[in-house]
Amino acid sequence: STMWEIIGHFHPVLVHLPIGILLLVLLFEAMSRRERYRSLSPAVPIVLLMGVLSAIFSCFTGWLMAGSGEYEQALADKHQWFGIGVALLSVLAFWLKMRQYSSMYRMVSAAILPGILITGHWGISLSHGTNYLQAAEMETTTDSAPLAADIPDVEVAAITEATLAKIRETGIVVLPVGLDQPFLSLNFVSVTEITPDMLRVLEPVRENVIWIKMTGLKLDDPTLKHLSGYENLTRLSLDHTNATDPTLAFLLNLKRLAYLNLVGTGVSTTGVSGLTSLPALRNLYLHQTGLSAAAIAELKLKMPQTRIDAGDYHLPLLPTDTTFLK
Repeated sequence: STMWEIIGHFHPVLVHLPIGILLLVLLFEAMSRRERYRSLSPAVPIVLLMGVLSAIFSCFTGWLMAGSGEYEQALADKHQWFGIGVALLSVLAFWLKMRQYSSMYRMVSAAILPGILITGHWGISLSHGTNYLQAAEMETTTDSAPLAADIPDVEVAAITEATLAKIRETGIVVLPVGLDQPFLSLNFVSVTEITPDMLRVLEPVRENVIWIKMTGLKLDDPTLKHLSGYENLTRLSLDHTNATDPTLAFLLNLKRLAYLNLVGTGVSTTGVSGLTSLPALRNLYLHQTGLSAAAIAELKLKMPQTRIDAGDYHLPLLPTDTTFLK
């Protein structure tokens, strides 16, 4: 069982093989129609066969990975069946190519491209959430790395495997953070709705959780009240949620909170100003929140210890840039 799980987790890496190879087939086919690149034509069947084999193996590893229960089932099913569809199209295209059924081959190979795009869309949705096409949260590489403020200097109790298994059954992606203490990171990327049962399952690990990502979810009072109890929480992403000023009142108990992402939410100056009571807050993201430039400037004066990122970057004109004069 463990061996098959390990093989299944190679899927995110291996799935890029059929994508690249099948796209290369389509490129060779298009180029070989021109006299200058006619020599590419004999390579098409060989490259297509490689695409067929890699597509079949990717489907197999994807099927193994889907059985882990780490992903939202409806999205996983869509990704799985579209992926199988692309593999079947590639098999059919290879058969038609070898039988020299040119017109049918062109029709089938033309269908491979939209199949790859749709399958890729559902795959990215599984990994990054269904709203991945929206503006991404603006972080620098230094913000993404575990800083001292991201790992609290406290001791917490150990966590049993049974407890972790129950959390994973809800669809929450749970990962270890740090080395010295059993800290956890929770990512709700595969969760469509936070239920009371889900909150009950998380109760035993409140002190262990230090990072939470709830991008795009609908937050209600029970969820927010539950969040306020994570006393060791240092990183919280509520971007593109329905968070508003009253939401922020539930966060004022999080005295170790160092990073807060409110990108794409309905918060205003009134609510954000209340965050001045959070002593550890060092990074605050407010892009697409509707706060004016004046409000952001005033907020920076009130919170000098906090790096406030509101987007709207302006790059300086360099001497090496091309300049057009009229």
